[in-house]
Amino acid sequence: MRIFRATMAGALLLGSLVACTPSGDPAPDATGTATASCAVGAESEEGGTTHTVEVDGVERSYRVYAPDDAPEGTPIPVVYVFHPLGVSGEIAAAYTEFPAEGREHGFMVVAPESGPQLRWDFLTPSTTPGSDLAFARAVMTAAVEEHCADPDRQYVTGMSNGSAMSFAIACEGDFPVQAYASVAAIGYASTCQDAPPTSFLYIHGTGDKVVPFEGGQTPVGPAAPVAQSLSAWAAHNECEPEPATSEIADDVERWLWGCPEATIDTYVIDGGGHSWPGAQEIEGLGPSTDTIDATQLMLEFFELV
Repeated sequence: MRIFRATMAGALLLGSLVACTPSGDPAPDATGTATASCAVGAESEEGGTTHTVEVDGVERSYRVYAPDDAPEGTPIPVVYVFHPLGVSGEIAAAYTEFPAEGREHGFMVVAPESGPQLRWDFLTPSTTPGSDLAFARAVMTAAVEEHCADPDRQYVTGMSNGSAMSFAIACEGDFPVQAYASVAAIGYASTCQDAPPTSFLYIHGTGDKVVPFEGGQTPVGPAAPVAQSLSAWAAHNECEPEPATSEIADDVERWLWGCPEATIDTYVIDGGGHSWPGAQEIEGLGPSTDTIDATQLMLEFFELV
């Protein structure tokens, strides 16, 4: 089971349970300067480097983690990690351990920061000046143009509020993302209908009390039942109406839809709480599981290992 510092666990717990309380600005950090030669690897530290992008006159930040031995000027795959409510991108990246996996397997990780309140607005479209989705688009452009991310191998992941953000990106339909994988928040709206078929891996616990599996109120508003949203995406992707189900273990069931142009792969954690499977269980957010490792499943889904 993945272990990380207690300060990070405390931050994630605070972010999920006191999510509506504005938090302070992220702590100052080392700032890397992108170069035209894309020498990101030479700039990276153990904790990555902080960069900024201007979105409609406002400077916003994101963090880049790249392998130390990334070949200069050669595009490499990138995984964008969207943080949960009240949790910084740096902490979310550490919690999932994507940066460590990137160093081992040769891909870049980019962790955008939503702002002082650490809350993603996933409802306002990218066409609205200054929106979080406009920021996400700008970060993806910068990753390719300034940090040598491979434009044909871009992937998105997130947890909770960050997971909702990932599905909002998918709904826009024209982001340069090849596949998605996320945990503990899913949605489908009428705005998704014009998006192309979307491949994603999704994980949710039936005992999640922050974002209820059966639907209900969350810290950022109401959520539909998970099964309802999955069915809507399956219909969108012209998949079979019902998934093939299989028992992975006593506490994990897999739902896999047959689709002509995309993949919908879902893991349901029986009694699982608001957590990232394979990571440290956090007191107050319900049980996790180490039967599956969300990060490893996602890396396989993205074909990065």
